[in-house]
Amino acid sequence: MWRALWVLLCLAGLAAIYFCVFRVDETMEALGGSGTVLMLDFATAAAGLYAVMWGSSRWWREDGVKITKSGTKDYVHEVHR
Repeated sequence: MWRALWVLLCLAGLAAIYFCVFRVDETMEALGGSGTVLMLDFATAAAGLYAVMWGSSRWWREDGVKITKSGTKDYVHEVHR
């Protein structure tokens, strides 16, 4: 389940990058073309890039093991699905 969440995060980041960077002309025309819109456009693209990098990193390292600490015991490894 978690791996699917990380893939969705990556896809959302890629969509943000596509609509903000590769379609910047259409975005600027639709939103008015001011400098503030351009800055928000590239800030959204940067957030999308961060989502892609973080989501793919988490997807790569996800192994299905959850490390927890109970009240009386030390750390316990549990397999979750």
